[in-house]
Amino acid sequence: MAIVPGEQTVDIRVADDGTGVAPEAVDTLFQRFVRLARLDGLGGAGLGLPIARDLARLHGGSLGYSEGMFVLHLRAQPTAPDPVPPGYGRNWGAQLQEDVRNGGHTCP
Repeated sequence: MAIVPGEQTVDIRVADDGTGVAPEAVDTLFQRFVRLARLDGLGGAGLGLPIARDLARLHGGSLGYSEGMFVLHLRAQPTAPDPVPPGYGRNWGAQLQEDVRNGGHTCP
């Protein structure tokens, strides 16, 4: 597995450590209920990859297979600052850490 960050995107690449996928079968990998033959005789329902691709698309990305590798491609979005919990000021992270060191924190 490799995570490849870009300026506005991130790719997560996972090597196919199985028997691989024949080039003519790649187009069918992401179709619902399609199961490719496996040497070990095991297999799923043929839903995992289609669902994963749908989820990637819902997040503005894609999921594909190329050269023995599954590639999840997503847009990188800047993280939003955490909202300030009630009862805390601007330096709330340090205040919360101090509360935890002193025996815990209860929400106000």
